[in-house]
Amino acid sequence: MNNLPNANCTFSWPMLFLLRAIIYEVSIKLAFLCNFEFAHKLT
Repeated sequence: MNNLPNANCTFSWPMLFLLRAIIYEVSIKLAFLCNFEFAHKLT
């Protein structure tokens, strides 16, 4: 039972990093899309 949190922590690290990278990329794409839509509406 004591081994479970430790294993979970080591597994969580790469997943957390990947998740952060995905969220970062998605947020950049969303911001880019929103800016593009805003610029399109402006002109």
